[in-house]
Amino acid sequence: MGLGFCPNGLRWVLNEIYGRYHIPLFIAENGLGAIDNGVDLFGYTWWGPIDLVSSSIGEMKKRYGFIYVDLDNTGNGTLERKRKDSFYYYKKLIESNGVWVFDE
Repeated sequence: MGLGFCPNGLRWVLNEIYGRYHIPLFIAENGLGAIDNGVDLFGYTWWGPIDLVSSSIGEMKKRYGFIYVDLDNTGNGTLERKRKDSFYYYKKLIESNGVWVFDE
């Protein structure tokens, strides 16, 4: 089961909410494109920091975090954590206060 993401739909919703209420918004996981449309987006987070059980399918096979957790869908694994490439990307983003991502 795959869940799709519609960036244009998210942008539309953000613009609709901001246009109606004129309050700053905080988006978890997605939404940076709305800044181009003038939405006052004061916060943004990526996925959770470590792999976790997917709320949509209840499995570990979808890996969302910056840190890999050695655990499979049946609960087997060492629970060892390892930094993923996205960990270092996000670290660089934080160190530059977000400027780096817009410079590339």
